Amino acid sequence: SADAAPPPLPPLPAAEAMRFCQGSDPDDLHPCRPGEPGCGPGQLPGKTGGCDPLGAGLVCPPGFVAVAAVTPGALPACAPDPADCGDGPYPSGDLPADTVYVDASALPNGGGTWGSPYNDLPSAIQAAPPGSVIAVAAGDYTGGIELSNGLALRGRCAALVRIHAPTGAAVTLKAATGGQVALRGATLLDAAAGIQAVGSGSSLVERVFVSGVPGFGIAAVGKTVLAITDCVIDGSALPAGFNGFGLVAHSGALVTALRVRVRHVSAAGMLGEGAGSLLKATRVLVDGTR
Repeated sequence: SADAAPPPLPPLPAAEAMRFCQGSDPDDLHPCRPGEPGCGPGQLPGKTGGCDPLGAGLVCPPGFVAVAAVTPGALPACAPDPADCGDGPYPSGDLPADTVYVDASALPNGGGTWGSPYNDLPSAIQAAPPGSVIAVAAGDYTGGIELSNGLALRGRCAALVRIHAPTGAAVTLKAATGGQVALRGATLLDAAAGIQAVGSGSSLVERVFVSGVPGFGIAAVGKTVLAITDCVIDGSALPAGFNGFGLVAHSGALVTALRVRVRHVSAAGMLGEGAGSLLKATRVLVDGTR
């Protein structure tokens, strides 16, 4: 009759799960063709055969701890781990004999020694011999600094060493051909941008927390090589209307990122732009962004 309910529709067939296959070329990763064996949902072909689980496999990298999420169901944020700081005033581990020491709480006119450290970063950088280590104690420091001449700046830990920069990048890494500069164990904040790597050599960034910068978090520009390990870029502190970038390889730069979290940056989580630029990410989690 006209009032009779229409018959129920037949159930839709199950959608075929996407599977991925590896070609003869290691870079040939493609959706499997009909009849081609491959890896099932949530997996990708492994580099040495078999299938590996899909995903970053981390929420917070080593050197960071999870902070309970404010929004129900959201991933927790990451904060520098105080346990990474060690017991001494300077970074743990063996330090070379020519290490230059910096402590924000020291008296002015120090000499860069353990007992009489500098109290600011520019003085230490200017006095440091090429290829030496700058060991930084807990405190707040003015950034806008450039590391070159093979220098390695090692903060006690990201939980206690904070570098602020009123303008520009908080830290610029400038490595010469065949040389290397490094930054480890610090938080960068109150800056227009985080870390900029330039030059024709290589730079290392490890256990660094970049918080609330409206420009780029960590970027490499030009024919330079940048390795980023165990870092967090978090743009959640940015005011509304500000855009931020996470990891950037620009103008031919080569960037490798290992165990990195990029959170709440609104312009792009990862960006590779310009001829020859390459950004290789391993166990990198990007969330709350695009």
